[in-house]
Amino acid sequence: MFRVPFVTGWLIAINLIVHIVRQFLPDAQDQLVLGNLAFITDAPLDVQSFLTLFTYQFLHADWTHLGVNMISLLAFGSGLEKVLPRGWFLAVYVAGGIGAALFEAVTDSGAQEVLLGASGSISTLFGTLIVMMGLNRLGKRPISLIVMIALVLGPMIVMGVFNIGSNGLPVAWRAHVGGFLIGLVAGWGLLALHRRRRRQL
Repeated sequence: MFRVPFVTGWLIAINLIVHIVRQFLPDAQDQLVLGNLAFITDAPLDVQSFLTLFTYQFLHADWTHLGVNMISLLAFGSGLEKVLPRGWFLAVYVAGGIGAALFEAVTDSGAQEVLLGASGSISTLFGTLIVMMGLNRLGKRPISLIVMIALVLGPMIVMGVFNIGSNGLPVAWRAHVGGFLIGLVAGWGLLALHRRRRRQL
């Protein structure tokens, strides 16, 4: 019987609760929430904008945005949480979301962007999962890690640049790419740490 891992389940629950609560807010108050808790790429780095690097990860544009992200979180989070301690898993998730937002801010065209959603964090989980579980080596026809990365990044960039599947809304595709790259680095680092500890035993 499938059971949702502890941290993954709580992350999904928190995202759902936040979105449900927002449905009962008047538009003016909801816009106030977004204005204070979403991450704005060109905002000066102060205490509030620093906090939004965390809070933006739990805000979503609509039910479709939330649903796609939560399904992805369930898929990737359930796999990764099986091989990582809860604390490490949560650290990868949150740090990946922060890094993804900063990557978007550094690499965007200079126009103001308002970031919402857990996509960057989830992309980080996916990148970490690929490395730690060797997803490229599974199946009847294993492929190299480089090919696997290209197969993920290629569609991610194309869909982002051309706003494919976004109902015309701008997609923070750089955050997706940044999160995925951060996940790859995290995966290699965690694997190296695990192997080092095994050698010391």
